[in-house]
Amino acid sequence: MNVASGTDLPPGDQTAGNCRLLECNGAGGTMNTIANTDVPNDNNACTTDTCSAGTPTFTNVAINTACGTGDFCNGSGSCVDCTMASQCGTTTFCQTFTCNSNTCGVQHGLTATAARGDAGDGQSAVRCAATAWAAPPTPCWTATCSWTATSAPATSVRPAPPATRTAPSTPACGSGDFCNGSGTCVDCTTATQCPNGNQCQSRTCTGNSCGLNNLVGGSPCNDGSFCTLTDTCNGSGMCGGTGGPCNSQCQTCNDTSDVCVDRSNGFTCTDNAFCTSGDSCQGGAWSPGGGSPCGLAVRDATNPATPCPNISAGTACTPPASGRNNVRHVAQCDGGGTAAAA
Repeated sequence: MNVASGTDLPPGDQTAGNCRLLECNGAGGTMNTIANTDVPNDNNACTTDTCSAGTPTFTNVAINTACGTGDFCNGSGSCVDCTMASQCGTTTFCQTFTCNSNTCGVQHGLTATAARGDAGDGQSAVRCAATAWAAPPTPCWTATCSWTATSAPATSVRPAPPATRTAPSTPACGSGDFCNGSGTCVDCTTATQCPNGNQCQSRTCTGNSCGLNNLVGGSPCNDGSFCTLTDTCNGSGMCGGTGGPCNSQCQTCNDTSDVCVDRSNGFTCTDNAFCTSGDSCQGGAWSPGGGSPCGLAVRDATNPATPCPNISAGTACTPPASGRNNVRHVAQCDGGGTAAAA
């Protein structure tokens, strides 16, 4: 059975704020009807939101209607800072408020005309005090104020002397920043004003912004480790060391205690000499072994093909020319068929 014509569809099928309402048409379908109570909302304080014959309508409110936080409607549907200077502040002898392009501003200095004052000497003077001025727009400006005595009648007013602002070159400003000499507070004007990096980096100041450059590889540094001797930068801003203070075979290095720890006596090592074998550590240093890799097979000096038989003690004998580098080991027969070192 079809639902009766004019029955509203559930809220989940409706579009809020479009000035329309979906209803059943009695024939199993839907129809879109005008609903001027379904008012839109553009979340703009400077427009009035209404429905007009089923169409959302946004009408601009009057200029200078308050909006936002201390702001004003500009008559064209936008909330702006100001539409006239008086909305920005009260102009005084030493500062003038402005409204340019709907944005408030302030000019620090004397107004176009200033009331004369009596200096007590029968002459009139335009007076001002730099301490009475509002703060300059940035800490990189210094306000000055001057006046000149004049003999104009006491009732007259005259144009104020010009107020000036100067821009110091490098005083501190902001939070650890510096004036650039053009009235702007910047990160730096020289590299020395920038924070240090590590010992493998140098400070830079480029475009008034601080930075760091990595030192070239091989630049000296100190990695703070007892167990390295030759420390250099790696070109990527890091310091590392090579070598060490300890005997690499017979000691270990303790970087926590900054000491070399001896290995146990008898620990196997090598003195890198071919003619010794059985090298070991003694007291943290290597000690050459007493053996030889040559294995002397002593022969009679006059007849190398035969061993050194029981010939007279003191007779020279030698092994064949063989082994590493054809070394010949000369010895003497001891009279008992063996050889003793020469």
